[in-house]
Amino acid sequence: MSQVALIMQWHVLGMFAPSFFTGSLIARFGVTQVLLVGTALLAASTLIAPLGVSFMHFAVALVLLGVGWNFLFIGGSALLASLHSETERGKVQGVNDLVIFSLVALGSFLSGSLLHGIGWNALNLAMLPLILLVALATLWLKLGQRRHVAARAASR
Repeated sequence: MSQVALIMQWHVLGMFAPSFFTGSLIARFGVTQVLLVGTALLAASTLIAPLGVSFMHFAVALVLLGVGWNFLFIGGSALLASLHSETERGKVQGVNDLVIFSLVALGSFLSGSLLHGIGWNALNLAMLPLILLVALATLWLKLGQRRHVAARAASR
């Protein structure tokens, strides 16, 4: 139990400690870069977790999961805020948080059943298509941003 507690502490730190610098990373490298790093960290987590059941497997996988979640959550929130007017931002962010945390609660309720039903390895690997979808959507957004910038430069 002491190892479980330590792993969970590091996971929670991975989720929230990067918040002190994630905004700076977004300002320096751009929101799409931070989102892509977040998807890469999540993918690494899902690939490491099924490799074993040692302390290190769980610790590394869950820290990567936490930091990846942070980059995607903060990056997604920043992206969402940039797409709406000042008067809309509060309402949109509230609805977004409601949806996200409702899905987190649903996932928590279903986690035991999913683990029992499909197993640890399959549960981790089942996340890869969803992570790939987020990565592809982010790349599509990045490509659209580049086209927009190029079109503005050409029109000057």
